[in-house]
Amino acid sequence: MTRMGNCDFSELRKFAKHLEKQEAKAKAMIERCINDLVAEMLARTKDRTPVDSGDLRRAWTVSSIKRIGKYYKIVISNNLEYGAYVEYGHRTSNHKGWVPGKFMMTVSAKEIDSLAPAVIERRIKAFLNQVMQYDK
Repeated sequence: MTRMGNCDFSELRKFAKHLEKQEAKAKAMIERCINDLVAEMLARTKDRTPVDSGDLRRAWTVSSIKRIGKYYKIVISNNLEYGAYVEYGHRTSNHKGWVPGKFMMTVSAKEIDSLAPAVIERRIKAFLNQVMQYDK
């Protein structure tokens, strides 16, 4: 009959404690990713915003990050009353024509959706490299 050998799990326990300490750093890394993506989206949206007086471009705002369950929420908005008309289009004043929308935020959101995986992957790799280098 075979006998079980002795195993020293002390290093594994130390590493588990090390990982538990990294939770706050992981949350900070996630928030940095979100902030990077939001900043990029805001910049792209502002660049696409038509400029007449500059009011519409200056009116873009970003809310603070809110965590709702396992999701993070952030809102980019424009509180000028005509902002939605510029974004999506509107009828002309005589109601006989249509002014097409500029889709400043819509196009920017689609671009960020395709850009996000690469940004997140780069941040996660850097974070994991940092986490895996610990003093025993």
